[in-house]
Amino acid sequence: MPNMNPSGNICPLCAASKVRSFDAQAFDSPNRSQRVAIRICDACDFAWQWPLNRTVEESKSYFEAEYAEQQQGSYFDKDSRTKIAHLQLEFLAELKIKEQSLLDIGCGDGVFVSLAAAEGWHAFGLDPSMPLSTISLATGNLEVLKGGLDELDSEKLFHCVTLWDVVEHLPQPEIVLKKAWDRVLPGGWLVIETGNFQSVEQVIAGPKWWAWQLDHRWYFSPSTLMSFIKSFEYVEICIADRVLRPLTNGGEKYKPPSKLQTLLSVLKRPWKKSQIIAEHQAKRQAALKWPEWSGLQIFALAVRK
Repeated sequence: MPNMNPSGNICPLCAASKVRSFDAQAFDSPNRSQRVAIRICDACDFAWQWPLNRTVEESKSYFEAEYAEQQQGSYFDKDSRTKIAHLQLEFLAELKIKEQSLLDIGCGDGVFVSLAAAEGWHAFGLDPSMPLSTISLATGNLEVLKGGLDELDSEKLFHCVTLWDVVEHLPQPEIVLKKAWDRVLPGGWLVIETGNFQSVEQVIAGPKWWAWQLDHRWYFSPSTLMSFIKSFEYVEICIADRVLRPLTNGGEKYKPPSKLQTLLSVLKRPWKKSQIIAEHQAKRQAALKWPEWSGLQIFALAVRK
């Protein structure tokens, strides 16, 4: 399993030395005024932030404040995340998990885990940045704990362990993923969701990609995330065939624009000829390079034990 040290001059994932750097807009900064320093490994298509904008404690304080405020229209908007949670539960239903015990790592203010409990799961939410409002949700078949995996009773195992939008924030993802895997019962599933670096969207957006954020330390794809999983003793791996977000059309099988479509677009907007040709070519190259998931802006990967 990789040793994820972001500070060196080699890729922390594959140890290649072919690393390049650039500055990007921090999508989550006020008016996108701040910058994040990004390093990219061209050998394995992995990216990470270095130097980091925030310490672990600063990130913890930030999330506690944002979950408390729940600003409308932001990532922390409870109504929006409830819609997302329904889609995430639909994906779990497709995995046909017979016994419904669930651990949600990084549960935040408990939107997903409380909805899971309402739908019949014996659910447990875990988060070091958990606001007091989440702690008050504990009742019946819903338990919560403000803390990390090390604070959870070692005998507690689950048929499903989820990390929704979590792995990109972890200082040591390799350690947390292994500990999460150890909490999965035989026949159960580990489900991880994060932004997809190997996506057409990332290629086209470049330094303005939405996932370049102050608290995002790592930028995964299905192939790079599998680098962590390959050391696990698993039965199967599957990837959701769509983005688990409302009003999002992204799917795993992306169909890039044809050369005829490029020509028609140029004829329609000839003043943007160079831009259109470059963009369409980049889309075709991304679809060719990552045919199985280039259309997924965000991907959910499920691993069965």
